[in-house]
Amino acid sequence: MRLLIQLQEDCPVPASRPEPGTLPEAVRRLLQEAGATHVRASHPELVGLFTAEVPERAGIGELLSQLKALPEVRHAEVDSFSTTL
Repeated sequence: MRLLIQLQEDCPVPASRPEPGTLPEAVRRLLQEAGATHVRASHPELVGLFTAEVPERAGIGELLSQLKALPEVRHAEVDSFSTTL
């Protein structure tokens, strides 16, 4: 199952994040714990939009709730189209 994650526009870029297409640590950690793969920026012109493949067994509802609770995340949802921009 694929997720779409939109970061806040004013999400600070800490010095430890050298690339603009890198997720904040808290988001990266949650996705890693859920077993996400193919985590990447969706499109170079849509800054802050990421996709991640998450196993069906990952507890998607809970993962989405946790992501949405992070101040760095503007929006998170299941990708109903499952296509890359």
